[in-house]
Amino acid sequence: MIDRAKCAGCRDDFYNTSELAVGGMCWSRKTGKIVKRLKVHMDQVPPWKNPVRDYPDCYRAKGHVMVKPEDRR
Repeated sequence: MIDRAKCAGCRDDFYNTSELAVGGMCWSRKTGKIVKRLKVHMDQVPPWKNPVRDYPDCYRAKGHVMVKPEDRR
């Protein structure tokens, strides 16, 4: 299970604290995996020099895309 601290900033983190969520957590936490990604703003042009960090594979941030390190330009 993904640690809730790794969900900070994700659009779906709302479900980890909402009464609307079944069991009070995001549906992706149980089966999600931690992967290496670059968090790139949609307006940012290559080359991307953002650091590679660990994120849940289901992580979604408003105005950003999650890029695999091997796809870095």
